[in-house]
Amino acid sequence: CRFCVFDEADRLFEMGFDHYVGRNGRVKDPSAAAKLWAVASEHGNGRAQTSLAQLYYNGDGVPRNEHKAMELYAKAAASGDARAKHSLGAFYYEGLICRRDVGRAVRLWTEAANAGIVERRSRRRAIGSRLRRLISRQSSLASTRIWTMPSSLVTSSKRRCVL
Repeated sequence: CRFCVFDEADRLFEMGFDHYVGRNGRVKDPSAAAKLWAVASEHGNGRAQTSLAQLYYNGDGVPRNEHKAMELYAKAAASGDARAKHSLGAFYYEGLICRRDVGRAVRLWTEAANAGIVERRSRRRAIGSRLRRLISRQSSLASTRIWTMPSSLVTSSKRRCVL
């Protein structure tokens, strides 16, 4: 049954969290959490994908692997996980692993903020104002043909990070 798989994935996520923080009588063990979250992740649990990505990014209980972390963040963000959208936005903003894409980062952070990640709104506003300044500067200088928009700020379907 389709719903049984989702219930099982949620149960595996919770068990993994118990291992990660050491609650409900379980010993704190990030590697055990990673194993449980990997199984839940295969069943499409976005929270498990995000948590597992965090482990891979930090090398906590698993070997450090930024590529695997970004792949998991992308899967979780596609399923609607707000934390994953925020973290994936940081990958694009900093240019970690893939080409820097500030526009995509702002879109992801906006989606995360709209989904309830309140502390991200101030960061989104700061980046948005920086983008507006760059765009207005580009508009004023475009007439003199001295300055052009950096390719990292241009958003198009052709300039996407390939996982």
